[in-house]
Amino acid sequence: MGNLKIHIFESGKSKPDQVITIPLSRLDLGKTLLPTKVKASLEMEGIDISSLGELAGKKIPKGTLIEVESGKEKLVISVE
Repeated sequence: MGNLKIHIFESGKSKPDQVITIPLSRLDLGKTLLPTKVKASLEMEGIDISSLGELAGKKIPKGTLIEVESGKEKLVISVE
């Protein structure tokens, strides 16, 4: 079983400001516990992580699912 990782970087930084780890098996609960800033970043990009819950029972390759970079921040969602 893998983990969903959300990394949020400020523009120009190589280290993330925030790293959120949610076990795929608990994604339904984890998405309700996300910090406001993370929820806002996901919503601003139109990303709904609740649809990723179906990955919990599947064997999927680990790695980056999506990387979004705007003027203010970079958002990376991956499975590890």
